[in-house]
Amino acid sequence: MILYHGTCDTFVPDIKREGLVPQKHKLQETIPGMNALFYNVENDHKAVYLSGSLETARLFAQFRADYERAKYHAVVMFGQAPRLKLSHEIRPTAKPAIITINVPDSWKPYIKRDTQCPPDNKAYWTYKPIPPEYIQGVKC
Repeated sequence: MILYHGTCDTFVPDIKREGLVPQKHKLQETIPGMNALFYNVENDHKAVYLSGSLETARLFAQFRADYERAKYHAVVMFGQAPRLKLSHEIRPTAKPAIITINVPDSWKPYIKRDTQCPPDNKAYWTYKPIPPEYIQGVKC
């Protein structure tokens, strides 16, 4: 099964070496101000998020690069949903990156659908670390 993971180029060396490890490159974010009434951040950052849609992975990769370049307490948009960055670390040269993963059929029980996303996004998650040998390619 071919899946994609959107991230930023800053994390690619770790990912190539260690695979996709839950919490290795976690986000620190919340919903700013009144937007908290309309948007929800309930993603479990102890999981690895994946998508069967290259476009969904591209959107997340762009968000992740924007987030990494942003200053502390900046509002970073993820589509129409604003996110408030709570991390003090700034990576000013971060660029979007897409990781292509070939997950064997034996992994199907470990890949769960992300019910917070529309089905068209083909969004999934897993708590299981994805080993580097499953990575088929990286596009920055």
